[in-house]
Order: sequence, then C-alpha cells, then structure tokens
Amino acid sequence: LVQEHGWEYVQQLQNQNVLWTRGTQTPGNLIANGTVNNGVTFTLFNFAVPPPDAVVIAKIPEKATFSINIQLASIFKDAPHPAAAKLYIAWKLSQEFQESNLMIWPTRQDIQPQGGLKKIYDYPNASPSEFIEFMKNTTHHQELRDKITQIIGPVIGPSPLDTVG
Repeated sequence: LVQEHGWEYVQQLQNQNVLWTRGTQTPGNLIANGTVNNGVTFTLFNFAVPPPDAVVIAKIPEKATFSINIQLASIFKDAPHPAAAKLYIAWKLSQEFQESNLMIWPTRQDIQPQGGLKKIYDYPNASPSEFIEFMKNTTHHQELRDKITQIIGPVIGPSPLDTVG
C-alpha cells in the first residue's frame, strides 16, 4: 500500500475514521458478524468458492499488486515424531486437501484452483515470493511499524495468537 501509494494515502485512510484491527482474521469476523456493515479487508484468508450465505467474499485485484503469504513446510532432521510429520505433509499435499475449499491456490501444479481462479503464477500482478522477501527484512518491519504507529496509534486489541477459531 505504502510502496504503491505513499504515506499520504495511509494518512487519507486514517482521516476517514478507518477501524484498524489487530490480526488478519479479525476484520473478516467483524464484517461477517455485522459489527462493521460496510467493510473491506486486505488481509483475509477466504474460500475460493464461498457458501451461498457468505457475508465476506474474496476478490482478486485486477490491476493492483498483491502478495501471497505462501505457507512453507518441512520436516526437521531430528524431529521427535518424523512419521507423524511425514503423514501431515502427505495429507497437506494430497489431492483431497489440495482440491478442498481450504486451498485458494493449490500447491500442486496438477490441480486447478476452484471458483474459476487462475493459477497463482498466471496473475501478472501477483507476487508469491514478495511476502517471503518482505519477511526477511526485519529492519524494514520496524520502520513500517514505527511509522504506522505514528499515524494510527498503537496496536490495540486481543492478540490473534490468543484467539481460537
């Protein structure tokens, strides 16, 4: 957002009395439960094929760049339960899971995304590796955190790590 539109854009958002929340799931929950009647979130996991009664529906940007939080997995060399770890990875890579509504973009290249979506690498404005590179730069994180805190105030609300479901 800042990279494409600048800090003035963030300030303009703040001037519109935006409800800033902590965590990526909270905005979708507030929209879905009616707390926020006309909301938008840019950080929500959602189903590729939403149920008919869905209040929150994911839209893929047509022009704006979007990054994907790619979920990586591995089995540690000295894992205490390597067989369980292998079983978990096998399940995550199974055709059944990859074709489930839990996967917006399947990891496997032989499985098509649901809901009429293209494969992630077929979106010229998608950046699957950008999130990983972003996460590596902790100095930049702190600079962003400090600047955003100056504009919107300190992070408030329950930690998403403490919530269930």
